[in-house]
Amino acid sequence: MAAQSVAPCLQDTTELDFNARRATDLGPLSDEAQRAMYLRPTSAVMPQRAPLRVLDAWMSARESRTRKTSAAASSRACAGSKVTSGARIASNLPATRRVDVANREADMTALMGKREFIST
Repeated sequence: MAAQSVAPCLQDTTELDFNARRATDLGPLSDEAQRAMYLRPTSAVMPQRAPLRVLDAWMSARESRTRKTSAAASSRACAGSKVTSGARIASNLPATRRVDVANREADMTALMGKREFIST
């Protein structure tokens, strides 16, 4: 990745549905009856679309709507940590311009608040 002048970093969210399996620490997807987790990888690619490496990947589960904690609040806290982690990776590669392409789950406010990690 250090050899690249530009590295698009693609963020994704994939639903892993465990409805048919016994497992713990799962949460709902869009439907409260589903039992699942979310996989959120960030992959660096060359501008020509060849993969370079997976920069980050983590899993999370939403809380049930019947619980007191806001699922949106816990999701935002996790997303904020992930974005700032990516900014730290970018700061170690000063010659490579990292261009993050985020999905709608991304919390861009967290990234904007961590400008000290980003050189312009």
